Amino acid sequence: MGSRFEETVMFKKGHLGEFLVDCKILQAGKFIPYAPVGGRAHPFDRLCASKNKKNLMVVEVKTISTRAKVPYGYPDTGISIKHYEDYLHVQEKYNIPVFLVFVDSHLKEIYGNKLDELKKETSVIHRGKTLSYPRIESNFTAVGGKIIYFPLINMTHIYKLTEEEAGDLERFSNYGYEKDLEHKKGYDEWVKKKETLSSHYSF
Repeated sequence: MGSRFEETVMFKKGHLGEFLVDCKILQAGKFIPYAPVGGRAHPFDRLCASKNKKNLMVVEVKTISTRAKVPYGYPDTGISIKHYEDYLHVQEKYNIPVFLVFVDSHLKEIYGNKLDELKKETSVIHRGKTLSYPRIESNFTAVGGKIIYFPLINMTHIYKLTEEEAGDLERFSNYGYEKDLEHKKGYDEWVKKKETLSSHYSF
């Protein structure tokens, strides 16, 4: 029995991203990915075990794009602060490294890094300004009401998406994703802010 969430664009896009990452993990031949079953909420997307059974790693897949192409453009991408705190807890309690993977249809690339690397303090010069990371910003769409952003320079390349793969991901983007958010408190304010920013940064 499918839930409302499983019918959303967000879920379908995320499921496709996880599928692509599973394929790349298996092709690399070093780890075997284990996925949650039952369609229920889960603490992380994959538990990966090395073929020699000596290493475990949590892999969390985020099928989202860099903010570089939005009107106010930043060279980063991020996750909900609540999820970030959950992953830190898993890593610290069980002493298993957490690897964040981003499937980016705009850059047509899969990239990521270990949480310990992403959370390191980093400064980036962007448009003449110094940006400090990790960077936390309020966002009504995020679990916990905030998003923590990580700079792209701290990401490692994993795989270059084909045009077909990137196109499939884009089909679940933009308008469809916004329709998923219409029921959330703060949606109207978010739309107005986005329209204002788009107007301000039009050339």
